[in-house]
Amino acid sequence: MICPTCRAEGMRSKVYLAKFHYDDKIPQERYWDEDGKWHLHEFNPTTKGYECTNGHTWEETHTPLCWCMAVDEHGNWKPDAIFRG
Repeated sequence: MICPTCRAEGMRSKVYLAKFHYDDKIPQERYWDEDGKWHLHEFNPTTKGYECTNGHTWEETHTPLCWCMAVDEHGNWKPDAIFRG
């Protein structure tokens, strides 16, 4: 993890996780399919807040996708489909 402001300004810093929030409103669906593969269908967003040693702060909100939602109909990995959010 690199602070985006420090990166843009050519600075260096350490980054700390300053906030973590998990919104647990929609039940998760967890199961092993007919081929024995694990599925975790998570539809709840996770928000992480960060702060760097130069005082910059930012937040990121993501909802991770199960591996089966990140492949196309031919089983090819869709690299941009890892997170929704």
